[in-house]
Amino acid sequence: MTKRYKRNQLGKLVFLGLILPFLLSAQDDSSSLDEDVYELSPFVVDTTGDVGYLANNTLAGARTRTNLSDIASPISVFTREFVDDLAITSEEELFLYSTSAVPEITDQQDNGVLGIAINELVGNVRLRGLPAARTRDYFTSYYPTDSYNVGRYDESRGSNSILFGIGGAGGLMNASTKTAIKGEKFTDLSLKTTLGDIDLLRFTIDSNVDLADNWAVRLNAVWEEGDGWRPHDFRDIQRVHVTSSLYLTDSITVRADFEKGEMNGTETRNFSPQDHLSNWLALPVDQRTTANINFNGIRRNDFDDTIDIYDDRNNRPRLTVFNDGGFRAFQGHAFTQNRMQIVDADTGATEDYIFRNQLLDRDIAPIDAFYSGPGATRDVDLMAATAFIEMNPVDKLFIEAAVRYEEWDSVTHDIVGSVFEIHGEPSEVFRNGDANPYAGDFFIDSQWRGRDQFNDYTTARLTASYEFETAKMGRHILGAFFSWSEFNKRSRIRQLVVEGAPFNNNPENGRNRINTRTYFDRDTPTDQIALTPWQDVFNNTLTLNNDPTYGTVTYSPEWAFSTVNDNKQVINTMMVNGQSYFFENTIPVILTYGYRKDDAYDDKVDRVRHPESNKWVLGTEAERVSDNDVDTLSYGVVVKPKEWISVFYNDSENIELPGTGNTLLPNNENRPLAEGSGKDYGVMLNLLDGRMFVRASYFTSEVENDSTGSDVRNGLSFRSNAILLAGLDEGIITQEQYDTNEIHEDSSNFDLADRSTEGYEINVTSNVTDNWRFTLSASFSDSTEDNRIQRSKQYISDTSSLWDTINAAIDPTYETEFQGATVAQHISAINRWFTQQVAAEGKTSVGHRKTQFSCFTRYTFNDGRLDGFYVGGGYRYASKRALGVDLTGKLHYGEADNEIDLLLGYRTKVSLFGEEKQTLSFQFNARNILHEDEFKSLRIDELGNMIRGRVVAPAYYSLTTTLKF
Repeated sequence: MTKRYKRNQLGKLVFLGLILPFLLSAQDDSSSLDEDVYELSPFVVDTTGDVGYLANNTLAGARTRTNLSDIASPISVFTREFVDDLAITSEEELFLYSTSAVPEITDQQDNGVLGIAINELVGNVRLRGLPAARTRDYFTSYYPTDSYNVGRYDESRGSNSILFGIGGAGGLMNASTKTAIKGEKFTDLSLKTTLGDIDLLRFTIDSNVDLADNWAVRLNAVWEEGDGWRPHDFRDIQRVHVTSSLYLTDSITVRADFEKGEMNGTETRNFSPQDHLSNWLALPVDQRTTANINFNGIRRNDFDDTIDIYDDRNNRPRLTVFNDGGFRAFQGHAFTQNRMQIVDADTGATEDYIFRNQLLDRDIAPIDAFYSGPGATRDVDLMAATAFIEMNPVDKLFIEAAVRYEEWDSVTHDIVGSVFEIHGEPSEVFRNGDANPYAGDFFIDSQWRGRDQFNDYTTARLTASYEFETAKMGRHILGAFFSWSEFNKRSRIRQLVVEGAPFNNNPENGRNRINTRTYFDRDTPTDQIALTPWQDVFNNTLTLNNDPTYGTVTYSPEWAFSTVNDNKQVINTMMVNGQSYFFENTIPVILTYGYRKDDAYDDKVDRVRHPESNKWVLGTEAERVSDNDVDTLSYGVVVKPKEWISVFYNDSENIELPGTGNTLLPNNENRPLAEGSGKDYGVMLNLLDGRMFVRASYFTSEVENDSTGSDVRNGLSFRSNAILLAGLDEGIITQEQYDTNEIHEDSSNFDLADRSTEGYEINVTSNVTDNWRFTLSASFSDSTEDNRIQRSKQYISDTSSLWDTINAAIDPTYETEFQGATVAQHISAINRWFTQQVAAEGKTSVGHRKTQFSCFTRYTFNDGRLDGFYVGGGYRYASKRALGVDLTGKLHYGEADNEIDLLLGYRTKVSLFGEEKQTLSFQFNARNILHEDEFKSLRIDELGNMIRGRVVAPAYYSLTTTLKF
């Protein structure tokens, strides 16, 4: 792999990090600070109070700083020391040690790059089997975090309207950014490198200083460049974060921060390749070719040979750029696809069933090739700014006014999923009679598209808290919260096409699109099995020479929009909440409660055809508006019969707004609100004189109208539209009937379901001794889906009689445009898909793991020959992942996960700058060292065949050197 480190940038950053402490030390000496005591706002968590792996308080329970043992809602805190011991840089890595987190890797949902939708920047995650949300400093945020400027992470599980109101019912992960600390001066420089298959270099700075008696400033920066474990895979990050705390008076504090950054790298779906050639390879060599390609191509349905060779029909030229720079029209050209016969149990009719997604034998083609190739990249610009004013105008009254603005623009180039289909080349000649040098080879073939996102999010909030005591009714903290937010999301999707729309009036139409193809064989090096980059299409001359249909023609490539939309979402929120402490001198009872009202307005302007160019443009006539007004209520109670033991009960609600992409069939309507609720019952223990905190609970969580990935397009939408179009073309139905029943092409691949999860959780966090840390998390739960595919059920009920009418009147051999299947075959396939979807109701949700366990520990040697060394490690277990049900209702499972992480470090004092000593540490981390499987199973089809697997990264080894002074 090519080294990509920009030495000049690294040198500049290292130089800045080395001289920064001396520049800052030229300011006023901190010893001159006055001795004013500033009372900490209840809206701020002082992470300097976190010791080891233990945190004493959080904002995640009631919007004000509260001791963890006083909160009924389930909270886990990951301190900065724990984050550093794991040497992690992202929340996705942290989720490995979460109580019940399961990263979404397209096991439940069908889109995305292993759970990160191509047009989003952060991965999706499930907590307690349900969708979860992300926040940053308890602001709703769509902004990618990086651990370089995070002080701690708080994980809140279950619904919690007091905390986030609008968000996933599974809970949320909040990242609290580092703040400037008054009265402290320090600088940490850290250099991280990797060993083995991943080649990475990462440098961070964390420097805090007082610029005046009442003004502290903190700078954090990260520079990272590295190559992944597969060819062409890389990641570059440059981000800077500056935060400031200004104590104007002993009752007014102003805090502000600003972040700017860039992220560049490759993006791909880490799927195992799919099999479209093994049946072809099973044939004798002399039967693997066809010499009689004509305009309409060749179709063979010889089930003795278990092979089907067919063409791309419908008069599409299928213009294709080769990996050698060649350019050809593949109209009528044959390629391979695995098929078998299925007999319909009800009618006895046979259907040619295509295993579109069955996984390929790993001995045929490497599963770790970067099939998307070097053209699959994402470039992101980030900017965020936050300001807080905290006031304490009178005793026990605190007011916070805050505003946050963030924007992120991303330009992504990716390919349609077919790049993971590996086909064979059966044709010995091209359309013009030239010999095909690739006959008998394998190939990948796909189309490039660009995804442009321009987003900004602004939110302002006002929070007030007042504490008072009564003689007989205990102590109370009452709060009020008001906020306003506006989220603007501008989305554009581009298709790579030939200029001028020569084959269809719609520029983005599939007939005008350009395919790219890469041929290879068993001996081709892995780094050459990659799709031809889209840049090469623009750099080459696209000329067809002596084509039977098109003659000699030169084309120019361009991008044509297939999606254009602007979405604006405005949310106004009002909330009142409180905490009441009763009987504090006998058996304390703590009650937490909150009522929240959200008004959410959503305005989406969609695409329309330009009357002259026929290109997609924004049009107010395609505007869709929705307005939702919802109320949520949460409350919890903690009873402390003894100082060391508490029992609790929590009851909470929340709602989640529909994503703009999760529209529903048939007319592309917005998804309804997802309404979540949950309950927790359990016990908390404070042991070892406060050095160990234990929380154990039984919980129930559920959500109505959640989106579920059900492959609606291939299972229903495309097939129904093909049936209707056949009926229209043959004069069986009218245009009005077609228009009434057509499924809008923008309707998403999702439908609705109700989810519920119940189970048990236990968390143990302890600083066992001054030099021994320990944490353990476990969950035992089951998650199910009911009332699945709600909209599809209704549509099938309304439309099936029309399908039957068309089927009865049409020629049984008539082939529709979708997959060349007959109307009868489409009806049979829809019924089979529907049966599988319904059979999954009440069964364990796809992707769920019933048992999860993790533990991590670190021990530091403080004397003897090992003084300064520390060792530790972790173990992680997750039971078998549910893969789905087949037509019989049988639930299939994948593989269990067992992984071990190791930690080894050494810390010492050195004198590098004058007589004052600095702390120098070296830390080695190893992650996923067992690496039991090259890939993990994710999905099965209706026949029980595995159709999706995730390629697993190899073990990860890193060495981090840190200098603190």
